Amino acid sequence: MNRLFYRYRQTVRCANSILRGNDMSAASLSGLLNITLIVGLLSGCAGGDQFADIRSFMAEVENKPRGTIAPLPEFEAYQAFTYGAANQRSPFEPPI
Repeated sequence: MNRLFYRYRQTVRCANSILRGNDMSAASLSGLLNITLIVGLLSGCAGGDQFADIRSFMAEVENKPRGTIAPLPEFEAYQAFTYGAANQRSPFEPPI
């Protein structure tokens, strides 16, 4: 917390320096940029209740009765097939 207060104080000094037209250091500019970035990001989080329609839709869907999933059908066991024509001529080759 002490460090944050120090950064805030440094940023205020930097802003005062800008208003007076004085030259400022890179550390002061970095502090000002950090605080500006943090304030900008946090201001985006305070947007009110802009998702009220989505929340009401989700509540409506959750309150509907849930369906049931049909069980998987029973499959017949696979019976292996032995190919017995492997020693005969291929039907895709011309006869000799």
